[in-house]
Amino acid sequence: MGGETTIYQPEATPLAKITFEQPLDSLWLEDRHLQHSVTEIACSLEQADEKGIEAGYRDLLAISFSLPDSIYSKKI
Repeated sequence: MGGETTIYQPEATPLAKITFEQPLDSLWLEDRHLQHSVTEIACSLEQADEKGIEAGYRDLLAISFSLPDSIYSKKI
């Protein structure tokens, strides 16, 4: 439960809200020009009772691309 992601314009105007519910649910955005936040997550009471789960989890894979020699590229 929870884990709602909100995307904002630079002046903090909300653009979109999404909760990832299925494997491979994805969100693509220009991170340099937008802001984002996420609400806390927890397991539902139903999961806790039925499966003995006590914690919620959120897996995240972040991939960043930059053009070579751009101001955003960095040498590793």
